[in-house]
Amino acid sequence: MPGDGGQQDRRPARLRLVHRGRARRCGRPHRRRPEKYGYHLGLAFQAVDDLLGIWGDPDATGKQTWSDLRQRKKSLPVVAALAAGGPASDRLGEILAADAKSSDFENFSEEEFAARAALIEEAGGREWTAEEARRQHTIAIEVLDAIDMPDRVRARFTALADFVVVRKR
Repeated sequence: MPGDGGQQDRRPARLRLVHRGRARRCGRPHRRRPEKYGYHLGLAFQAVDDLLGIWGDPDATGKQTWSDLRQRKKSLPVVAALAAGGPASDRLGEILAADAKSSDFENFSEEEFAARAALIEEAGGREWTAEEARRQHTIAIEVLDAIDMPDRVRARFTALADFVVVRKR
């Protein structure tokens, strides 16, 4: 790293050693539980992030309205809507296939992005993704509940998990 005399930052390695030491003290069955908590919390975070990427308030997120649609991201709500089947799903698939062939995507109107977002919602992509975020949150909390730790530490991890699923940015 620049300015450190060629020494690399060793904090990640030290954190891993500290984590391993604590996991050993927990006993074998508990070693992977903090990792599982983080995994499921990360999935919940990403699901909420994908919702905000389409329906988030631009003043809160700092992104344009329908940001992920403008970038042609196949985020979780889009994929869930396409997988749902039905008229809205079929129409969304047709529109997205046509979009992929368009060289004028940059000039789409707000109404065109709004129509795509409406189809995703009508096909169930928004609700499925919100439910998946809640499901992953529940799993993370269940994993956390199985770990022996002081109540004040548990409360902080729970507050973090709760924030992930209710955040607006």
